[in-house]
Amino acid sequence: AIHAIIPCCERDESSVKFCIDCISVLCSRSPLGIGKCPRCNGYIEAICTAQENDRESRGTKIIIAKKPLQCRLCQQYKAPNSFHFIGTDLRRPRGRDNHNNDNDDNNGNSVNMCTDCQRGMSNTLHYQCQRCHRIQRIPHPMYRYQNSPLEFGTTSWACHVGCGDYTFWRIVERDLEKVSRGDEGIAEKEGWRDYFRERELEFARMEVRGLRGRGGGNDY
Repeated sequence: AIHAIIPCCERDESSVKFCIDCISVLCSRSPLGIGKCPRCNGYIEAICTAQENDRESRGTKIIIAKKPLQCRLCQQYKAPNSFHFIGTDLRRPRGRDNHNNDNDDNNGNSVNMCTDCQRGMSNTLHYQCQRCHRIQRIPHPMYRYQNSPLEFGTTSWACHVGCGDYTFWRIVERDLEKVSRGDEGIAEKEGWRDYFRERELEFARMEVRGLRGRGGGNDY
C-alpha cells in the first residue's frame, strides 16, 4: 500500500499511518469530496495531480481543505464560497463545544443561507408534489433538479401541503416563464434546451400572426 501524506498532522515519528487508497475513499464518500482526517479530525481533500504515473502517489495528493458548510434552509452541504454570511454571532459562546458548528465557517462567521436559496427567496416559485399532486411555494430553485420542465426533480424537499414527508417536485406551468434560459443550473440539460427553443419559436409565430393581423405581413 502507498503511504498517504496528510499535511494537517503528518509527522515522521507518527505510529499511525494510512494508505492513499483509503484516504481517497474516505474523501469521495463525504460531501463535496471533503473528508475528515482520521488522525486529527481536520478537513482534507484528495485531488488528482498531473503526475498520474507517479508510483509514489498514484496521481493523488492529499491537501488541507475548508470545511463544507450546511445551509440552514435547504440543509445541503456546499463550499464556503456558496454562502452569504451575516457576521460573527456574538451571542454564542466561543468554546470547544461550539468549534465544529455546521453553520459556522472556519472564522466563526454565522451562515445565513446558500446562494441557491438566496436566489429562491428572491424568486419563489410554485411546484407540484409528485406524491399528493398539490402545489407548494418553495424558496429554492428546485427546477434545477429537473431534466426537463415535465419531469419531476431528483432532489427532495419537505411537502407541507399534504404528505408531511420529503418528496420530489416539478415547477408548475404558469411559473415556467420566470425561469431564465441562461440559468447555469439547467443550461446543459437537453430537455430544458428543447423547451426554450420551442418557446422562442412560439413567440416568433405569435409575432408573425400579430403582424399579419395588422396587415404588416406578406402572404404568399
